[in-house]
Amino acid sequence: MRLMTPTCNLFDSDKEGAVYGMPEQEYRQERALSTSELKIMKNPSEFYKQVTGRLRRESTPSMELGTMFHSYILEPDRFHETYAVCPDECADGRTKEGKAWRAKVKELGQKPISEAQQRQLNNMKESIMQEEAWKFLEDDPVTELSVFSQDAWPYPSKCRIDCYHPHSETVVDIKTCAPGKASKKGFFYSVRDYQYALQQWNYIHLMREQGLPVKRWIWLFVETGGYYSAASWMLSKESMVRAGQTVHEYMTKLTHCLDEDHWPSYTSEGIQTVDVF
Repeated sequence: MRLMTPTCNLFDSDKEGAVYGMPEQEYRQERALSTSELKIMKNPSEFYKQVTGRLRRESTPSMELGTMFHSYILEPDRFHETYAVCPDECADGRTKEGKAWRAKVKELGQKPISEAQQRQLNNMKESIMQEEAWKFLEDDPVTELSVFSQDAWPYPSKCRIDCYHPHSETVVDIKTCAPGKASKKGFFYSVRDYQYALQQWNYIHLMREQGLPVKRWIWLFVETGGYYSAASWMLSKESMVRAGQTVHEYMTKLTHCLDEDHWPSYTSEGIQTVDVF
């Protein structure tokens, strides 16, 4: 696949440093290389489609719930500005009360959620409050911290931190997951499937470039249903070494693709044979 967009326009952000209080939409509009994009370099053709805007992944209900829960926990004021809980008596949009409530919410520019969704969020919060990692969320942390770097990599780069506790130099990253997936086995497969180790390594790299030391990174998982179980996990040093190697491999691949203007897919070199035994 050949790149149709000039490569010089892909990453042209001039932002530098840690930016506090930046709205998520403003962060996403900055044309810097994100870790989510870098992960896609395992298949360069997908990376090309993503960063040039040709194709974008559609938001799923689970992704929307994750975004909502992050706001609920990390930015409660913004959550109440963004969402409005619909009383059960107004749930039927065909009734006079339902129509009036929806008209008011629309006028305020808010997103309606049900009382059942509110209870779901409360149940999830109650579960993570029982975790040791919760103490970092209570002790005046910096939340939704946007970090930009011009020098960490050959291209302007960025990341957005869920929760950074400067005093203990700890990061807490919150992940919502399906029932049963907060277990050790579930965490293992999530790290593998979503490349969370790569995310952790690159975020820490960008943070340290901006003078934000990190001694500890905690993954705080919470299930979105069932018993709403929660768990706190950390990745081994060996996992971080391998993650760093993968980040460098992806970055080298990205540089090669940009230089050659060539974005191969899984089998661009032809049909391949796989031995599954």
